[in-house]
Amino acid sequence: MATDPSRATWGISTFAVTKWATDPSIAARIGFGHSDTIESLDGVRVGKKEGLSGWRTSGTREQFGQKLREFQPVKFRLSDMATDIEAGRHLVYRTVWLKERGSPFTKEAATAKLFCSELAMRATLQAIQFLGGAGYTSDYPV
Repeated sequence: MATDPSRATWGISTFAVTKWATDPSIAARIGFGHSDTIESLDGVRVGKKEGLSGWRTSGTREQFGQKLREFQPVKFRLSDMATDIEAGRHLVYRTVWLKERGSPFTKEAATAKLFCSELAMRATLQAIQFLGGAGYTSDYPV
């Protein structure tokens, strides 16, 4: 979000809005996932969770009497995609963690931004490839 357009790219800000993702007692026990310094924000509420495009279509791609997700090479690619998504998520979490503690975070923010943007493109292209020619039609939300 451009909070100060007169500063060009230096006037862009990022806002992290959090919600409870785990039981507070578990977060306290492991020392991660909650901070008493984070206040609730008036007017912010969680909407309905949208379905994931790639998973919704997974039950309809089939070849040789077997679902595509059952083929070993596809399993490997899906596993790699899931691992990359988790890695990107943790790059973002680490950046926010550093920022909350007042530590330098510019390099980490740039790393997370680069990794996650490239990941979005890679994952999208792989999802289209899983669908073959149908991946370019409007029949599938990829």
